[in-house]
Amino acid sequence: MDISSTKYIQPRPLSNFNRISFLISINGELPSKTPKNLIPLEAHKLPSRMVTLLQIHSPVVHTITHEADINRINFLPGDGLITTIPDLALVVRVADCAPVLIFEPSGKVIALLHAGWRGIMRGILETAVEKLVLMGYAPKNLVSYIGPAIGEENYEVGDEFLNWFPRSAKVINGKVHFDIKGEIKLRLQKLGIKIAGTFPYSTYSTPWLSSYRRDGKSCGRTICIAWIKQDTQK
Repeated sequence: MDISSTKYIQPRPLSNFNRISFLISINGELPSKTPKNLIPLEAHKLPSRMVTLLQIHSPVVHTITHEADINRINFLPGDGLITTIPDLALVVRVADCAPVLIFEPSGKVIALLHAGWRGIMRGILETAVEKLVLMGYAPKNLVSYIGPAIGEENYEVGDEFLNWFPRSAKVINGKVHFDIKGEIKLRLQKLGIKIAGTFPYSTYSTPWLSSYRRDGKSCGRTICIAWIKQDTQK
């Protein structure tokens, strides 16, 4: 997929943070009446430099604070990226798992995570916040946004989830379902991270988002891109 020519949307709750960009790709066209909590971006200029990972459903988070880190880390195995470098785009791909953005509102640092149930259980959220704390960023000064993921109503799972995620897995009509966005929200709150918002639609029931559970191996991926904008007032 050509990332630069893809259509994107921006969650409206993030539009108030002038130094932070977070875009979500769409497949085809949005409904004729765009949801009020989404901002369509037909031709958005992306940063020329991007970093992505070989996603492996892990708790591995890589930190990029120097220019030399960019080529060294690009395409390494892992599921989380942190950077303090402006105009360096962090990229994750999802298709029912959740992208999670964590940032310092004035643009000092951002983290972008690929959080599926395996990564959540293995502690990717906790690992990312621990790294941010070691870098000098207190949780109370950080903000997060939970991106598009499969909804609880569409996410039937095995009985073992009741033990693995007792707060977010429950029985609905005799079947166990998992609320992945709910579990992420609970963990972020426990870590002391403010939540600016949660993407309101399920990937499974939204045709312009990718869903492995809905379409299988042919589903493609929703691209999520985050970066720190340059401070133009300097």
